[in-house]
Amino acid sequence: MFEVGKKYTHKIKVTKKKIDLFQKITLDNNPIHSNLSEAKKYGLKKPIVFGMLTGSFLSGIIGNKIPGRGALWSDCNITFSKPVYENDLLNFENKIVRISFSTLQMILETNVFNKKNEKVMEAHSSIKFPKNFLKKIKVVKAKIIKKKKKKLKDLDIVIGASSDVGLEIANNLTKKKKKLLLTYFKNGKFLKKEMKNKKNNFLLKLDLNSLNDLNKIKKFVKNKYSIKSIVYTVSGEIEFRTLKDTNQNDIKKEINIQTIGLFNLIKTLFENLKNNECSIVVIGSDVVFGKPPIKMLTYNVAKSSLLGITKSLAVELGSKGIRVNMVSPGIIQAKASSNFPPITKEKYKVDSTLNKIATVKNISEIIEFLLSKKSSHITGVNLRANAGHSFD
Repeated sequence: MFEVGKKYTHKIKVTKKKIDLFQKITLDNNPIHSNLSEAKKYGLKKPIVFGMLTGSFLSGIIGNKIPGRGALWSDCNITFSKPVYENDLLNFENKIVRISFSTLQMILETNVFNKKNEKVMEAHSSIKFPKNFLKKIKVVKAKIIKKKKKKLKDLDIVIGASSDVGLEIANNLTKKKKKLLLTYFKNGKFLKKEMKNKKNNFLLKLDLNSLNDLNKIKKFVKNKYSIKSIVYTVSGEIEFRTLKDTNQNDIKKEINIQTIGLFNLIKTLFENLKNNECSIVVIGSDVVFGKPPIKMLTYNVAKSSLLGITKSLAVELGSKGIRVNMVSPGIIQAKASSNFPPITKEKYKVDSTLNKIATVKNISEIIEFLLSKKSSHITGVNLRANAGHSFD
């Protein structure tokens, strides 16, 4: 009986008589096979056996042993790795690699070793066999080993955690004993100081337009974490400039930082977003509502672009049960608005229906609502958080 994968060995001695007969049949008179001095000229210690003589022994094995009578040796790929010498005892190790019951063909792998256990030849043969050979085949059912899927740990990510809102969210999630990945582009020392000695927090410097950095975050989460939430607080610097003082590169820079950055992030982490649970919240701005402020062209364009990709991501990821929303605050009592003239802030406050300017805590509470199960039916929404400064 024969089995796929099992080895069958056959020993054959290479005698002078066999070498001489092969030479007469093939008419191969190359002196390196018979003359010592000629063999030494070519760096051989003594005459070597014809390579195809060694290969021809395989024909006898196929015709008489595996599979035996009626076999047709249809194809073969042979490699000779070391010379064979007269009186060498060769060990042929044959293994049936594959059998096709429909085409009545097999693949036979053969490795030939000398008495020093050095491999001298390797062959891969395709052989056709008669139907009666099927009776000699023992079919062994393969054991199916089910690999246990590694359970991934939940991970929450705050992109731009060194910002006022990002830091507030990070601290609040830490209190809930969440495992956090906090990224920053600048102010790394400040963030490390603020988050010092807080367990389950990982800090990573991240440039979302750097392939090297994107590979870092991908490597961090791969096969380890299932992403439950992402808070994206990335924003460029607010600069007050007229159209005359603005060029294409200024606009491209802001779009690259915010919009392309978000695209690169989600594209990189797509496979690790937790289906039916992941919530992504993007921080936008209320400049996208109504009449945008003057002298803020680059900022206005970037935030409008960011809103566009947020809505598109909500549509793209909706089938996986992943929610994507935006929170668009007005002026906040934070570092980002520190360069606003006091009169601008006061006017904004007076023009607001609630007559106040939002705090970082106000905005973080809205974000936490969108991260929670209480907002499980909300996606693709741009939530205006500007104390009623503007209406549709």
